[in-house]
Amino acid sequence: MTCEDVIYTDETTVQIKNHRRTCCYKRGQKLRYKPKPKHPIKVHVWAGISFCGRTSLCIFEGKMNAELFISILGKSLIPFVRDIYPDGHRFVQNNDPKHCSRLAREYYKVNGINWWPKPPESLD
Repeated sequence: MTCEDVIYTDETTVQIKNHRRTCCYKRGQKLRYKPKPKHPIKVHVWAGISFCGRTSLCIFEGKMNAELFISILGKSLIPFVRDIYPDGHRFVQNNDPKHCSRLAREYYKVNGINWWPKPPESLD
């Protein structure tokens, strides 16, 4: 068994905090501090990688739930599997509840996604 047919996917949030704490000031004046932004810019992304390439990168807003997860699979994973792995694949992801939901498991079956569930106590 090799890993050449395995697709790993996950989502994450990237927070952009490029923030200088001090402002420019003239010599002899007291340092002025800028306040931290209340709501720093965040970008939510989902993607997958495999031996043969990567899925398209999906950028989404809000909190991901099972419905959003399934729509992302339809847009990114299904075309990738059909193009790159027409003869079979193994789909691996963490044990997040949206990945293991009844809705997601039904979607895997209907669309021919060969999901390999991880053990509940996986180190992932």
